[in-house]
Amino acid sequence: MELAKLYYKNSLTADQQVQGAEAYQRFCPPPDHTLVDRIQVYLPLTIAASFCWRIRFLYQDVIDNPQLAQYTDPKVVDSRLQGDINYIISFKGHQK
Repeated sequence: MELAKLYYKNSLTADQQVQGAEAYQRFCPPPDHTLVDRIQVYLPLTIAASFCWRIRFLYQDVIDNPQLAQYTDPKVVDSRLQGDINYIISFKGHQK
């Protein structure tokens, strides 16, 4: 799941994702031939979790606890929420 977060947060292309998985495999024996497929399963879940966290932060947490805005800028969260929306719209899943 952590690799899926890394891929999503860095907007890696499909080729970069495969290269990242290959590099990861070199440091984590034994070889896992299902790694790329598992990452592709977790990627939509990662996107959904990010989207839900941002929605909750903006529309519930900051309203209930305004002091949270001192630690996390709601404008930045809103901007990244828009990025999540754009990513979800353009998401095509795992292409083989």
